[in-house]
Amino acid sequence: MDAGESAASVVLRGTAALAGLASTHAGKRLVVVSHGTLIRLVLSSLRGVDHPRVENGEVVELDAGLLLDLDERLSQKR
Repeated sequence: MDAGESAASVVLRGTAALAGLASTHAGKRLVVVSHGTLIRLVLSSLRGVDHPRVENGEVVELDAGLLLDLDERLSQKR
């Protein structure tokens, strides 16, 4: 395995970005486009279960409440 970004780092970066978007655009529907691995790792972390592979062009819905809760928890740690 090469020395790229760790899965934990990807999850932290991805969830922070999504939580910020959810907070900034509360109550609105957003379309977020990213690489499948980032989506899969973030979904697995937020939902607490392994998410299967994300196919190219796949639409995955996520409850913004998970992200708003996360944004609040991250803000309290700062």
